[in-house]
Amino acid sequence: MAPTRTNSASTTASGNAGDLSLATTLFTELDRELQANPRLVGSLRALFCIRVTRRGLRKGEWYLLCRGQTSPPLVSTAMPSVGHERKEKLPVVMIEIDQRDLFNFFSGGLNSYKAITTGRVRVAGDLTVAMALEDVFRKAGGVEKTMQSLRMYEQTRATAKL
Repeated sequence: MAPTRTNSASTTASGNAGDLSLATTLFTELDRELQANPRLVGSLRALFCIRVTRRGLRKGEWYLLCRGQTSPPLVSTAMPSVGHERKEKLPVVMIEIDQRDLFNFFSGGLNSYKAITTGRVRVAGDLTVAMALEDVFRKAGGVEKTMQSLRMYEQTRATAKL
């Protein structure tokens, strides 16, 4: 089964759009940027499992598969097939972050070192690889794109309340 791309602000891993609409918007925009310019991941090769929480409860999960320059990156809500076309292992990094910190992490307002050392982001796996994700966010537009995503999120929320 092919992974489901995060191509809609109403799609979430938990199925509850109200709980994770900001996270969904941010991951949708990240996917759009990475598809438009796959070189943003550079030589980064890893599978990131990003668990988004809200008030301490797990609400959703997104996957970011980076294979360097060998194939385009993939952002999805389903575990992607990594394949075994090469003998080398792909590092897997688990990241857990609260939705309210996710915006700051995407925009560069919360750097990975500070996020990890203060416990706002929990990481299992190679910390060096995990910290490389911050560079991908920065290259993907960081502050500018995240602010655009926030405006889109707020417009969606305002329209939904009407």
